[in-house]
Amino acid sequence: MEDDRDFIAIDRAVSVVEYEDPGENLVGLLRELSHQDIITFKDLAFFRDYKVYNQNYNDFGISLYEKAKEEMMQVSEDQLKTAVTRCAEIFNSLKHNNMSSYADRQEEMLEYYLAARGVSLMQRLTLVLKEREYGQDVHPLDAPYELAGKLEYWLMDYCNAWRTGSRESELYRIKEFVGQICSILRKYDAKLYN
Repeated sequence: MEDDRDFIAIDRAVSVVEYEDPGENLVGLLRELSHQDIITFKDLAFFRDYKVYNQNYNDFGISLYEKAKEEMMQVSEDQLKTAVTRCAEIFNSLKHNNMSSYADRQEEMLEYYLAARGVSLMQRLTLVLKEREYGQDVHPLDAPYELAGKLEYWLMDYCNAWRTGSRESELYRIKEFVGQICSILRKYDAKLYN
């Protein structure tokens, strides 16, 4: 883990100069959020591609699915749960940051809220995959169907934010990913009842 002490003064200065943040903590919170992204969207996309399309990409002879799987298998349950908890704390800190009351920063702050929720959801998803897909003895924070619902609610909020500044045509990949992951999650629950 890298030492962030050198960045504290810089983060505070950038928070004030760039964001006019009177609390001087916005950039530090965003830096901390970046450290919670243990298993990334990219890793989970390789899982989805393998699971849904039976597609396995290689990078210089290394299977990107196997690499992502290995990362998911190696990360501990405690690391993932700590990241989820920290994401919630960061989300709450962002919500209570005085900047969020500035009308000209509302859209930007919404993107940060969505990022905190999204990072948390990817870690929650990893916990479910570790248990259901890879047979590890972990205790996910959500039942698969509950997580599917949370992902869909996040996607609705994400789509609304996306449409304020980006083209709809670029959104379909994220919608497709979430839809397919939710389908996988719901199949896990269906197997329990069959």
